[in-house]
Amino acid sequence: MSNMQRRNSVRGIMLSLVLSCLGICAQEDQQGRQIFHVLSDYGKVSTAAEAKETLDALVAKIKGQGGGTVVIDNKVSPDFITRNSYQDNPENELYIHPHGLDGYKGSYKNFPNVTIMDTRNGYWNFHVPQYGGRSQAGGMGNAYGGLGINRTLKMPGKSMDPMGAFSLIDIQNNIVKGSVNFLGMTLEDALPGTDVKLYFHTTVGLWEGAKLVSRKYWGDKGREIITVKKILWDADRKCNYVLVDLENEYPAKSFFHHKTYMPGFNMTINSNADSQTAGQIAVWNNKNATGDDFLFSGVMAYSSDISNAPGDEGAVVYDAQVVHSLNRFRSVVKKLDRSDNTLYFEPGNDGYGRERTGCYELAMSRPLINLNEKKWITAGTVVVVASDRVMQDPINKINDVYKGKRYPSSSGYEIFERGGLIEGDEETPWDESIVGRYFALDDPSECVLRSDFFNGFHWGPEKTRRWYQIVKFTQNPDNTKAIRLRRVHRGWPSAGGPVLLNPDNYTWDGHLRPLKYVIAPGAEVYDIANAWQDARNYYLKESHIPNDSPYDNVKIMPNGDVGTSFDFEPGDKIEQAVGPEPWIPRPIRIRMYNHFPSDISSGAIEVYNHSTIANTYGINFIGNRNSEEDMLKRKDNRPDYLNGVLFSHGSVGAGIRFAGHVRDAALLMDQRLNNPQPIVWKHDLSRRLTSLVANPLNGDLEIKGGNLNIEHAGLIKTCGISATEKKSSNLRGIGIAVPKDSTRVEVTFTTPEPDGDYSLNVQTNWFTMDRVTTKTANGFIVEFSAPAPGQSTIDWQLIR
Repeated sequence: MSNMQRRNSVRGIMLSLVLSCLGICAQEDQQGRQIFHVLSDYGKVSTAAEAKETLDALVAKIKGQGGGTVVIDNKVSPDFITRNSYQDNPENELYIHPHGLDGYKGSYKNFPNVTIMDTRNGYWNFHVPQYGGRSQAGGMGNAYGGLGINRTLKMPGKSMDPMGAFSLIDIQNNIVKGSVNFLGMTLEDALPGTDVKLYFHTTVGLWEGAKLVSRKYWGDKGREIITVKKILWDADRKCNYVLVDLENEYPAKSFFHHKTYMPGFNMTINSNADSQTAGQIAVWNNKNATGDDFLFSGVMAYSSDISNAPGDEGAVVYDAQVVHSLNRFRSVVKKLDRSDNTLYFEPGNDGYGRERTGCYELAMSRPLINLNEKKWITAGTVVVVASDRVMQDPINKINDVYKGKRYPSSSGYEIFERGGLIEGDEETPWDESIVGRYFALDDPSECVLRSDFFNGFHWGPEKTRRWYQIVKFTQNPDNTKAIRLRRVHRGWPSAGGPVLLNPDNYTWDGHLRPLKYVIAPGAEVYDIANAWQDARNYYLKESHIPNDSPYDNVKIMPNGDVGTSFDFEPGDKIEQAVGPEPWIPRPIRIRMYNHFPSDISSGAIEVYNHSTIANTYGINFIGNRNSEEDMLKRKDNRPDYLNGVLFSHGSVGAGIRFAGHVRDAALLMDQRLNNPQPIVWKHDLSRRLTSLVANPLNGDLEIKGGNLNIEHAGLIKTCGISATEKKSSNLRGIGIAVPKDSTRVEVTFTTPEPDGDYSLNVQTNWFTMDRVTTKTANGFIVEFSAPAPGQSTIDWQLIR
């Protein structure tokens, strides 16, 4: 036996022992082939280039033997970045029908697999093959998996222990000491030195040895990282304080904080090539046996106060957050090789003085924009006419008629062309050469600015334009021009106009809104293999780029600017555009495919309160704009939600049903900031509106836009009728007695009127003429031409 064979044998035994926890207990397979191969036993590995060359040769050998496992040991250069992209399916060997229809022919072959285990520094990192092996999990016949873990519960003659929980994988995350969750503001000035006393409102959450980041004010960059040396008690001030060593001086109200994230399971999905997935965590639960079952179950048992100084979100059992990242790749062109359409950029240089390019954000199917403004077209202005399919406000519909004409959408099974119009004025120097370039509105109201964000996340540069590829140019007889843009919706169709951020920027007859624009050259990116970097290389300079791959070039599609002065040139600043009109992710979507009626009432969402105390709300819609003035500060001048609850399709028996006990109000309109909060009805095609509103100043119910039709019902217990804003306190008097032989009578109101400005109708029970001679707030006087006979009375009605 050779020395290499002896080493392989010993290492194979050791690995077999270590890997027994993974169910791998043999060092050779049934054909006597070696399973584990230590990379340093097969060639030079002292540099990254040597290690990659040795790995390439070893993998080729292993694949020829039917597959195996490579172990990256500590002898391999620490600069070597492990990748596993060696598994390829032979040409025409794999055919999978997308829907698994009967009668199709396909091949489900297991191709030679190579798994790489990087064990350097005692940390095991598995790099599984691209296809992997035929998966036995899930309900899809064409499923492959890089790493398979299977359990079949089939205990002959026995059952599991009662009331046990038997998970396939058990992860226990014990957070005992080491993490910190603290935000404190100093109560007094602190000077640099050793054993400096820091006083906070509380030291709860700190411990001796805890590290804190210091900031002189919120938003300041971290000044230093300090360590809590001691937590002591100040007997005079009756509070705790901490001892720390400081390098900087800090005024009172400086911030010291630390928040540690300790997830039990952390999964990162880098999706940089076009694909569709059934879910980043996809569970297919074949429920064929009786028994309670929860597809996702989360129980949070708590006995603490949950909240503390830096905790502003409390405890959440299920949290769904949607964040639109405006971060994007930015760099400077190094050179352009049009022989294979490779654009080389300067790694570590974003063109704006930062030592990063954002290679992590690179992706296919998004264009690379040339930011050299000398190559831009900006002369003239454009107007945008709304498409009939633009997202409409439910009441204030956007007008889409321009010069007496509408620009509707056209739709079909395979295509969906958006309507609208982009028209350039006579000053726009456009011609056919702009087709293929990229259009963006440059008005600040149509760009996302860093200053727009007052709350929540904002990731990205100071200004983000929305770039659209131009797909059509039209020269109009009046010397104006029109263009159409590429869209993503339903098969990359074109559109006459984009969705604007601010609806007031649309143009229609009587409402002209010229806008600034930019037309810039660019190109579609289709290969990022030599540019994309993992997150750990996110901020690395060019000198630190791993040398197993250049990481400095992308492949771009050719277009009409190739060979012209508009093509990319060394020194041009570039950026990859963000998607201009994303289909905004829905945090929760529920689909139900039931077929039999339920024996018990069932719904889509159920909210139970089995607590001993009341919850403040069942469902709460929270926004940031509370008044009309606040709403106008939003980019689109619209409210937080166009619709709070929308019944858009289907039918309902009752839109909102209250079947339980309502203590105070079935509908409570809380008119904060004097918001009238009307109930509005929209009249079918006429677009007329009828509203019912309670005046927030006095509580009067007002009906606007329609009449009050009570459909033969009576109006009872009415104190008065008024045609003005002054309330009438009296409606009528019946059977008012008039003394015999009297020629006048004085009527006094039970409740005084606001004044004497009212109308009266008086009726006597004898033949006479009458007139009202006096009207005051307290009553009125009536005179008669014929004296009253015996048993005389009058009736009267009052209207203000």
